[in-house]
Amino acid sequence: MNIDQLQAIITGNFGTLIFVVLGAFILTGISIKEHLDRDPKDKMSKSKYLIYFFGWMIGYPSMGFVIAVAYLANDNQFGAWLALQIGLTSPAIVAGIASGGANILAKEGVATTDGQ
Repeated sequence: MNIDQLQAIITGNFGTLIFVVLGAFILTGISIKEHLDRDPKDKMSKSKYLIYFFGWMIGYPSMGFVIAVAYLANDNQFGAWLALQIGLTSPAIVAGIASGGANILAKEGVATTDGQ
């Protein structure tokens, strides 16, 4: 796929992609609310929270957008409701996979060989 094809996919499906990004922003709001509802002892520091906030504001919509474009590049067409669902679930699935992998690495460590 070249840049012209990518641009055609984005411009041809702009409305659908807006719904994907909207879904991702809803997921961002849910993530922020979950953090704000925590006990004060379980909350992140303000500087660390700021980093996460920008990650949520940029990362979630970007992940949803990229996954939706991948679907559209394979000639899958979907409406606004499914686009909203992709925006809500795709970043959450990727975040869950990353969190699960990090938990396994923290618990079991990384296998190394002698001399590493």
